[in-house]
Amino acid sequence: FEDLGEQQVKNITKPVRTYRVTLDGAPAAPSTAPLPLPDKPSIAVLPFANLSDDSEQEHFADGLAEDIITALSKYRGFFVIARNSTFTYKGQAVDVTRVGKQLGVRYVLEGSVRKAGDRLRTSAQLIDAQSGNHVWADRYDGSVADIFDLQDDITAQIVGALVPELDAAERARALRRPPEDVDTWVIFQRAMALVDHFNAEANAQATLLLRETIERDPGFVPAHAHLAVLRAQAAVHGYASDQSAAFDEAREYGLHAVARDPNDAVAHLGLGIAAMFRGEGDVAIPEMETAIDLNPNFARAFVWLGFAYSWCRGGMPETEIQHYDTALRLSPRDPMRWYCLLHKGSALRVLGQHEEAVALCQAACRFPETGFLPLFHLTIALAHARRIDEARDAAAELLQIRPELTITVVKRMLSTISPITLEPVLFGFREAGLPE
Repeated sequence: FEDLGEQQVKNITKPVRTYRVTLDGAPAAPSTAPLPLPDKPSIAVLPFANLSDDSEQEHFADGLAEDIITALSKYRGFFVIARNSTFTYKGQAVDVTRVGKQLGVRYVLEGSVRKAGDRLRTSAQLIDAQSGNHVWADRYDGSVADIFDLQDDITAQIVGALVPELDAAERARALRRPPEDVDTWVIFQRAMALVDHFNAEANAQATLLLRETIERDPGFVPAHAHLAVLRAQAAVHGYASDQSAAFDEAREYGLHAVARDPNDAVAHLGLGIAAMFRGEGDVAIPEMETAIDLNPNFARAFVWLGFAYSWCRGGMPETEIQHYDTALRLSPRDPMRWYCLLHKGSALRVLGQHEEAVALCQAACRFPETGFLPLFHLTIALAHARRIDEARDAAAELLQIRPELTITVVKRMLSTISPITLEPVLFGFREAGLPE
C-alpha cells in the first residue's frame, strides 16, 4: 500500500486518510476491457442527481434510485446492476457509454430531482449505452407533503413506463439482426414481437419461435410461460385445430415454467392464464395473485387478474375495474393498454355505464394490429347501449376479420367462461345480428 495522505472527500466533513494498492511496486490499475453483455436486457440505474439547494433532497434522490433498482430486479427477465456498483458513480459527471462498458450493460437510466417550494420534479431518461441514443425520457411532479408516498408513486410510474420501453427496444434490436444471425435471445425476442398480435398467423409463428427457443435452452422460463398463454389463446380464439389438446399443452407449459423457477412472476402469470381459459378459477386467480406478490409493478398481471374475475367468476366488475386502473397507472404507455381498455369497458357495461363502455372500446379499436378483439367487445357494448345500427355496423366489420363467427362459434370460443359473463355477450351479438 502507498500512503496518499489525508484527502478531502465529497460529503464528509473531515479529511480521510487514503491509500493506493500497489502490485509488485506498481500502482494497481483497473481493467479497461469492457465486460461482456448478458444475454437478456441489462440495465444500470445511476444515482439520481439532486439539483436543489435543499440537501435533504439528497436522501430522496438516493432512495428513489434504490427503489427503482429493487423494482426492476423483480423482473427476472432483466439483468440489473446492484446499487453498490452503480452508486460508485455518485457525484461524478459520467460518460454513459463508458459506464455501459465498465458495468457490462446495454442500458443506463439516469435522472435528477429538483425541488421548488413544496413541489418536487423528477426527471428520468433511458439511454442505450452502446449507441448513446436516448430510448425514453419523462418527468414526474408531486407534492413533498408525504415524501415516502411520493417516492413510491414516482418509482411505480418510472418502472411502469420503463419496462415496456426496454421490451420494445430489445424487440426492435432483435428484428434488425440479419435472419441468419440468431441466438436464443434473438429468437425469443422475435417471438415476443408477435405475441401481442391477435391473429392466427402471428400466434402460430410466435409458437414456433418459442418452441425453437426451448429446444435451444430447455430451462428458458419466459418461453415456457408465454407458450402457456399462446396455446390457451389458440384454443379460445379458434386458432387450434384441437381445442382440448391446446388447453392441455397450455397447462403443461405453465407447470413447466413454475417448476423451473417458482419465483418468476411471468411463470405464475402464464400458468394462471392457462388455468383461466380452462375455466379453473381456483387455480388461475391465486397464480395471478402470486405473480403480483412476486412483482407488485407487473402491470399486465393486474390486467389478467381483472379479466380472470370476469371469466371465471363473473359479477365482480368493481373489483375488475380496480385492477384495470392499477395496470393503466403502472404502465400508461404499454403497447397492450388497448387490451386493458376494452376489458374495463366490458366491466363498465356490466355496471350499466354504457356510454363509458362504448368510449373505451372505441379507444381500443384505434390501436394498430389488435386483431378482432376490440371490435368483438365494441359490438357488444354498442348493442347494450341500444345503439343497434352502430352495433350492426361493428358486427359487419368484425365479420370481415373473422367471417366464420356465429353465435355457435362464440359459444365454443367461450366454452369455459362463467355463464354470468356469457349471457350478456350472446345477447349483444344477437342484437347486432350475428347469425346463429
